[in-house]
Amino acid sequence: MTPALTGGAFMANWDGLTVGDLFDRIRISMPADRPG
Repeated sequence: MTPALTGGAFMANWDGLTVGDLFDRIRISMPADRPG
């Protein structure tokens, strides 16, 4: 199961980072054979 993109845990993990950082993380970690 994937982690939630809302809530305290998400905010704590991404505090101080940009939307670009989030986009890069998704782009790098998204499995090519299971997009979305």
